[in-house]
Amino acid sequence: MKLRDSPTGQARRTAEQGVGRTTERKVCQEVEHYEGDKVDVSKEAKDLEDERDLTVRQADRFDGGEALLEIGLVICSITLLTKRKDSG
Repeated sequence: MKLRDSPTGQARRTAEQGVGRTTERKVCQEVEHYEGDKVDVSKEAKDLEDERDLTVRQADRFDGGEALLEIGLVICSITLLTKRKDSG
C-alpha cells in the first residue's frame, strides 16, 4: 500500500485541496477589489493629467509674459541711456 493511498495521504490531499480553494477565493476577491479600484485610479489619473496640461499651458504663458517684460526693460534702459548721452 502506497502512502498516498493510505488514510493519512487522503486526509493530506483533502486538506491541501481545502487550502487551495481558500487561497483561490482570496485571490479572486483581491482581483475583484483591484478591478473596482482600476476604474477609480484611471479616472483620478485622467484628472491629474488634465491638471498637468493646464499647468503647462499656464507656464508657457507666464514664460512669454516674462520675456516681453524683459524686452520692455531693455528698451527702456536703452532709451534712458541714449537720452543721457544726448543731454550730457
